[in-house]
Amino acid sequence: WRLAEGSFSEGPSASSLALQCRYALVITSLNSLAFKVPPFLLVALVNHGIWSPAKALAYIRRMPEPAQQADALVGIKAHLEEGTLTEATALARQMADELTQARVMAELAPSLPDAAAKEMMAEARSLENLEARARLQAALVGRLPKSEQRQVWNELLAAVRAADHQEEQANLLVLCAPHLPAGLWAEVLTVARNIESKRSRGWALSQLAPYLAGQERDQALADALVALLGLGHPEARVDAVASLAPQLPEAQRTTAVAEVLVTARAIEHEQGRARALLQLAPHLPEPAQREVLAQALTAARTIREAENRAWMLTKLAPYLPESTQDAVFAEAVAAA
Repeated sequence: WRLAEGSFSEGPSASSLALQCRYALVITSLNSLAFKVPPFLLVALVNHGIWSPAKALAYIRRMPEPAQQADALVGIKAHLEEGTLTEATALARQMADELTQARVMAELAPSLPDAAAKEMMAEARSLENLEARARLQAALVGRLPKSEQRQVWNELLAAVRAADHQEEQANLLVLCAPHLPAGLWAEVLTVARNIESKRSRGWALSQLAPYLAGQERDQALADALVALLGLGHPEARVDAVASLAPQLPEAQRTTAVAEVLVTARAIEHEQGRARALLQLAPHLPEPAQREVLAQALTAARTIREAENRAWMLTKLAPYLPESTQDAVFAEAVAAA
């Protein structure tokens, strides 16, 4: 395009005009194709060496949605080297949404040279969105000299305590967890345990627990379970305990699942009952698992809305004995 513009500036002619038209069509074609290459395909093409990172970046630049650009940039981050890494970082900086921008920059941060990482930390401090700021600062803090890291963590934890909403507070703690130094875990767990909302407190502790070990981990899981079993809404209580169950020790898991199974069976709404029973079934031993799946199927078959019934039967079918799966899928097709 610059060649075409230069030729035209030297004096309009048929050939310079034709050259401009040609490159305009090329740019239009690239823009059109960028609409048709979804991030997952672009990432696969780079992973398999079919496209170079430079070619992928050319397409990413023309993607219409920042979220698509973000997914693609994160997907190819392992293939970026000095030149393409600089270009990818520049693309991230152009994103208007601070959360999207911070997500991409946090993923690119470990590969940046020290000077670039320090520059990005200064940018992180200027972000207005608290979640975006915390995500990026937490990803970058380990790149700073030890003498500067504590100050950043003090800023982050002060921001967590000052968060307007308890759900946001829990989310910020979990964002920080992968990067936390050992000396700050006691403080972070205290903040998590002081969250008043049972849902937010239980979720935060359940997400922090995998980074802990031994008695600390067991206590965090026990505290999370107490909070989640105290949720007032039956379906929310079943959802939360089913999500926590894989982390629990066997004896604790058996007791907790048995308790919320009673709750699940008492849910009046057929779809809610079927979904709750399906969530708990994988955590039960045989033959209790078969019994609960049969109860879930009975509930699913009584869902009044045909589309919802089809959806629930489709979700349930793969968990049933092979001898009944085809028939249940046929019921779903008939209801759809």
